[in-house]
Amino acid sequence: MDKDSIKVTNAIVHILDSSMDMPVLSNARLDLSEEIEDFIKIHIFKILMSDNYKATQLDDCDNYCYKELSTYLDNNDFIAATKNLSLQLFTLMKKNVDIPAADLIFATFNYEGDSYFSILKMNYKSSYIHFVETIDTGAKNTIIKQKTVLPSEAQSLDEVVIINLDDFSVKIVEKKYLINGQKEYYLSHYYLGCQPELSSKSKLDIVTKTADQINKKHFNDDIEKKMQFKKILLDNYDEHGGFNVDDVINEVFENNVEAKNEFKEKIINQGLDKKEFQIQSKSNFKKLERQIIKTDTGIEINIPLDQYADTDRLEFITNTDGTISILIKNVGKLVGR
Repeated sequence: MDKDSIKVTNAIVHILDSSMDMPVLSNARLDLSEEIEDFIKIHIFKILMSDNYKATQLDDCDNYCYKELSTYLDNNDFIAATKNLSLQLFTLMKKNVDIPAADLIFATFNYEGDSYFSILKMNYKSSYIHFVETIDTGAKNTIIKQKTVLPSEAQSLDEVVIINLDDFSVKIVEKKYLINGQKEYYLSHYYLGCQPELSSKSKLDIVTKTADQINKKHFNDDIEKKMQFKKILLDNYDEHGGFNVDDVINEVFENNVEAKNEFKEKIINQGLDKKEFQIQSKSNFKKLERQIIKTDTGIEINIPLDQYADTDRLEFITNTDGTISILIKNVGKLVGR
């Protein structure tokens, strides 16, 4: 699975510079050269393969975007649909100056048998470029600040909407901006009129942070319990590509009903009501792959989690006096760093 699985069928760019009175709307599609199509595909593919997007459904029949996309499916007028959607967003931007100015790239594409309609909000970046000025004695080279630079292929976009045209399911990446005096997710709430669930990355963060809190409260911040939790998460990801939260906490917290119930209550209060979710990128587990242990005697040990349960390599021994010994086994060589 790579970006070449994406086939861009239409693309257009509209300029939504909220420092101006009106947007600059294009009357023609982009010429999809290989370079331009690659630029669009890279940004779309990053979203599809990330754990940062939130899933939702565009199902409010009274919502402007819903109506506009329904009309587009009827008449196939891509340019008209993108103009109308741009005007709607520009109106929202003019009323709320905290929303950043941007170029909007609209693109339809096919991916794995489905048709999609995407909105890539290319928020402007500032950068410096050289500028050649003609003076009496010839050329004068100087440096000026360019305030409408688009994000490069290497950068990740802050705001993206991808809509499946078959069922109107939505993948959205968004940021909070000041709306009517409060920081809100304006793209989902005011533009699309929907309530997305948490992103997979946010769900994983909630689960790991809540487990730490429960471990501190109910298990005296037990280091073995912490490593056991991380190991179970990693094993579940390797085997299933995701988690069933109930299965994980039942295995970690075992017969401690109070701890399990408090964990469930805490994650629900943070918006995590669906107990099963998938993770696409293993990079989200970098912090979980190792456990640093610091002893009260000043020793620090960095343990790879794949060796935690291997008793041929590592063993935690609880001594009769209540102290803990850590036995590192079968070491062939020691290297100083």
